[in-house]
Amino acid sequence: MNMIINILILGYFLVLMAERIQSLARAGSDMFKDGFERYVSIVTIISLAASLIMLVLMNGQFFKGLFTGAETLSYTMISITAGVALLSGMVHTHKTIAPLQFVAYGMLIVAMILRCVQASSVNPGNMWFWLIYTIVFSMAIPVVYRFKNDEKDGTLFVVIEVITSVILVALFTMMLIAIMNASMIPSWLLLLSFIVTIIGDGCIVYLQWKNEHNYFVMIFAILTAVMFVLGKILELFNII
Repeated sequence: MNMIINILILGYFLVLMAERIQSLARAGSDMFKDGFERYVSIVTIISLAASLIMLVLMNGQFFKGLFTGAETLSYTMISITAGVALLSGMVHTHKTIAPLQFVAYGMLIVAMILRCVQASSVNPGNMWFWLIYTIVFSMAIPVVYRFKNDEKDGTLFVVIEVITSVILVALFTMMLIAIMNASMIPSWLLLLSFIVTIIGDGCIVYLQWKNEHNYFVMIFAILTAVMFVLGKILELFNII
């Protein structure tokens, strides 16, 4: 199963990077036509370059397990690398192929699930519940989109999107590290992910509502809140 998990993680990188590179290549000169396009293009380029360097130079143990099936003693660095790569997927560039991105994310999620199957835990119910929470929470991370018109709220909207997206990617990366290393997700991390999701996503949905109803972000933000409250209730009564 070690090899399967590593193959899925590698698939996440290959598919996501391929999709991001084709988007930049097809955008051409439009990548830098205005401030928004410059930001999303630069973030994508830096994220791809950094994650590729990290993948090649800092993940020798991961590649050893990929080819030999040897147990990966620590998934910390590959999880951090996955988070860095995820930043490129959280900005909307020209010619984005969203279904291809979801294939990449799906591979990473399956790897997380298999890791929970593989790991022994003194409290498997707790681990599985918060794994599901993490998956739901990851869907609430907003992609940075251009505001639909040039109203005065446009700049504020993008700034809030950027801050929320970056913080939530960082929190997801820390949760990924815990899950892949078969550790319990710290309570403070769960609480912080809940608070930032509600505040950040709430502001994004509110500012966008006049022009477009972002039901996807709204639904997963609500589900994140429901899962968090339910999890804390279950923990309080020692059910998980």
